[in-house]
Amino acid sequence: MGLGELNKDGIIVLVFGEKHEIETIIEPYFPNQRHSSILKIQINLSADFKNQLWNKIIRQKIDNSSRNLAIFGTG
Repeated sequence: MGLGELNKDGIIVLVFGEKHEIETIIEPYFPNQRHSSILKIQINLSADFKNQLWNKIIRQKIDNSSRNLAIFGTG
């Protein structure tokens, strides 16, 4: 699937650098109603729900790191 096809489907592409930080965001030029409606929903989520979600994300990241260390070692 090429970038043009992703664009037609309204998919945003994130490009990460060596330090795993976002360096580039590629998004469709013309706004997509779906994206704006999803963004509004996300903005309006309760602080409690956002905190619960953040905790799940962090726990999963720790679990993933632990698994990677078990598989590949520390160095």
